[in-house]
Amino acid sequence: MAVDNLMTRRFPRSFPARRAERGVVAIEFALVFPILFAIFYAAVTYGFVFMLNQAMVFAAEEGARSAVRVADPAKVEAEVEKVVDDRLAWMPAWARDAREVSVSGPDAEGRVTVDLEFPGSSLPLAPLVLPGIGEVPRIPDRFRARADIVLSPRSSP
Repeated sequence: MAVDNLMTRRFPRSFPARRAERGVVAIEFALVFPILFAIFYAAVTYGFVFMLNQAMVFAAEEGARSAVRVADPAKVEAEVEKVVDDRLAWMPAWARDAREVSVSGPDAEGRVTVDLEFPGSSLPLAPLVLPGIGEVPRIPDRFRARADIVLSPRSSP
């Protein structure tokens, strides 16, 4: 009997303060979760967009560098496109097919310009619409990357 009395004093069966707070955790979760999810989703999608942009810049730069290795100016464009395709091989097929590569040059000064474009509308990202903020993430209509290189004049032996 002494044990029963001890348990009753320590843990009374009625908790009036606890009963009033029942469900508060669920309400707090319902209020905080959308904000945390929006922050997480924005961080992941912005990270993907930045990664795509950096990959395009890298591919354009590598394509321009590959122009230096080509002896025949008529074959520069084919070599540049091959290198750009190799650098973007990690992308899914639908994304590689959507990109546009344009190579100009070498001109009279030996300049080769590589332009790489990718339509932002073809990305499989669903933007969240947040009140007061708008769409998250704001994806550009077109991603663009450009790289220039000036080829040194080749001396013929």
